[in-house]
Amino acid sequence: IAIIAGMTLRLLWLGAGAIRLRRIASRAQSDLADAAALQELIDTAADIRYSRDLAQPATWGIRQPVVLLPVRLRTLNMSIRRAVLAHELVHVRRRDWSALMLEEILRAVFWFNPAVWWLVDRVQVAREEVVDAEAVLYVDGRRSYIDALLAFANAPAIAAAPAFARRRHLFSRIKRLCEESTMSSRRFLVTTCLLTLAIATSAVYVVSAFPIQAGEEVLLAPAAPAFTVGPGVSMQD
Repeated sequence: IAIIAGMTLRLLWLGAGAIRLRRIASRAQSDLADAAALQELIDTAADIRYSRDLAQPATWGIRQPVVLLPVRLRTLNMSIRRAVLAHELVHVRRRDWSALMLEEILRAVFWFNPAVWWLVDRVQVAREEVVDAEAVLYVDGRRSYIDALLAFANAPAIAAAPAFARRRHLFSRIKRLCEESTMSSRRFLVTTCLLTLAIATSAVYVVSAFPIQAGEEVLLAPAAPAFTVGPGVSMQD
């Protein structure tokens, strides 16, 4: 009961985030001209929208991807705006929203396993570092990109969208940006393999907790002992 209840609550929380994203996108103001040149450079065709209901930049959707940006981004300097747009458009080109949703569903199903939580977090921060390494090529320099990360590090994110910047990932991402070499794919592969192993062990535990078929042996109540009523007569209850 506890496993099913935790799984249900986590999935409901994820679904509520997706519904909120859809509502924010429907009320947001579209502005395709703001990133037309950058979209052509990165080879994307996302719908760019600005919203007053959003504190953190986010990407949403698969067939018709939408980049949701907070209105306050327009008040920041052009280098920060370009860094945020480049980051989100790289997410769109890589179709990262579908991968994020799959990871969050797996985390909801195996919520009781702390190894799954840790490994999903590692996969997500590794993805952000890969996106950072590519997106920084489209901006004026690493300093402006780091300034963009710092500008949104404290902003709350929505559950069903990859956050542009999270405080707990900030040090790792800035450290990686300051290094000359980009992150190798080996680290991402090792983390993904560990995540697969953790999910497999969790699945074995769930199957053992909820057996699919009953055992062959059936326990029967033991027969009551016979007792004597009178000479030569016995009864059994």
